[in-house]
Amino acid sequence: MVRGVSTLESRIVWLVEHRAEGSQRELSRRAGLSPNYIGTILTRLRKNPNAQIEKDSLVALAKAGDVSLDWLLNGRGNPERETVLDVGSPLRLIEGWSLSVSDARAKGAFLPAWVWDRAGEIRNAHAPVPLTPEFVLRTALYVYDTVDLEEKARLALASVRDEIAAHNDEVATAEQRDPQQKLERRR
Repeated sequence: MVRGVSTLESRIVWLVEHRAEGSQRELSRRAGLSPNYIGTILTRLRKNPNAQIEKDSLVALAKAGDVSLDWLLNGRGNPERETVLDVGSPLRLIEGWSLSVSDARAKGAFLPAWVWDRAGEIRNAHAPVPLTPEFVLRTALYVYDTVDLEEKARLALASVRDEIAAHNDEVATAEQRDPQQKLERRR
């Protein structure tokens, strides 16, 4: 447990000191925020400890500082060691799964949708918290590598069928809303 970090302001200051070489600008950069953002929110929090900070910004700060969002918001846990979550339920239920999948898909976009779905169903005894895109991508690649070729072909065909069915449903819905479209398509 880290002492002296009982407020959101003090935890952000801790991130600056311990994760960004003492530089507010560096933490802002790592979080993908404007250069003066950390200074601005620290000033707001000093004036009003209950000031509202945008959730996306807090998620980005937690990720950039390699701490859990729970620690950043509430001070629970210990930011100085890797937190490991004992998971008996699917990975997709861990906080941050969807965001990590989005980031991981950008790095491994060649993987079909079924791989990401299956990766989310894995029950893992030791998943890092917060989840990282690298962990999610490694998990998805593991899923892809362990499925045999015949199963991959079956899943790919099912995926194409699902896409065709979804497209047909969209067309039918559009035609119900505007019967003129149906007539024009048949001409």
